[in-house]
Amino acid sequence: MLRPNSLLWHDVVHKYLYGEKPIPFDVLFWNSDGTRIPRALHSFCLHQFYLENKLAAKDGIVLAGHPLDVVRVRQPLYAVGAVDDHITPWLGTFNTTSLVRAPVRYALSSSGHILGIINPPDARSKRAHWVGYASGETDGKAWLAAHVKQAGSWWGDWVKWLGACCGPQQAPPPTGRGQYQALCAAPGTYVHER
Repeated sequence: MLRPNSLLWHDVVHKYLYGEKPIPFDVLFWNSDGTRIPRALHSFCLHQFYLENKLAAKDGIVLAGHPLDVVRVRQPLYAVGAVDDHITPWLGTFNTTSLVRAPVRYALSSSGHILGIINPPDARSKRAHWVGYASGETDGKAWLAAHVKQAGSWWGDWVKWLGACCGPQQAPPPTGRGQYQALCAAPGTYVHER
């Protein structure tokens, strides 16, 4: 079990034994939302990508008859890890930089699995990050030692990177064309569910 003292037993003791009501916390509210994907797909992703790490193997996964090999990725990649991530340790996410043959910019965020990613720019932010190109790198600790810790969110760097890779923003195409008609207006019904 991953981090049982902080992720399981704390709640058991404080909610059940002490009868305390949890303090409202926006990130935990967001975290309580389910994956919203079919069970079979969720199971497939957990087994193939996480438990067996087949995406890292040449042609390790076949989808719709097409083998996937990340070595064939040529599109620039922005990869992110979090220092205290207990689910996807950052050195594991860093290994992506040596698997693809594309330019890779890597951001390492302080904090854990959720707060390392959900990390909007805010002057009051307690978080920090390291960022830089890491194409073909194999030693995450050496990469980290060569980069300077920066205060705040990595999102600003990501937005600049997107602008350079993708060009100027443009209006989205209209929805509901052809055989795929729009079910409802944006933002959809999902955001209103409780």
